[in-house]
Amino acid sequence: MANLQDAIQNLALLTFIENDNLEHKRELTQLYLQAHEPPQKALDTFAEIINASTHPSRDDSLYYAQLSITAEQAEIAIPIARNFLAQDPLDGEAWLFLLKPILKAVVPTKPASY
Repeated sequence: MANLQDAIQNLALLTFIENDNLEHKRELTQLYLQAHEPPQKALDTFAEIINASTHPSRDDSLYYAQLSITAEQAEIAIPIARNFLAQDPLDGEAWLFLLKPILKAVVPTKPASY
């Protein structure tokens, strides 16, 4: 775990120095998740990748939606899903990202005690 924290610190510094290198930001996002850092760190880092592109790829957009749900910020995921559904109403992945936040809000994560 110490090596993972060192890797995060080193890559965060490198990302700061080489701010335009999106691959470093991708790697840093993954390291945050591997180290079980707060999901907001991964989301914020990946947001820089999304914001750097005028037309983010589908994969990047859906990954960003997934990170936003993990960070409990469904308000980011829902418009992404709706955008893909506007293009293709049968887009199964987009439906998942639209429904995940709803299910997360409705279905309890812990069973009710009786």
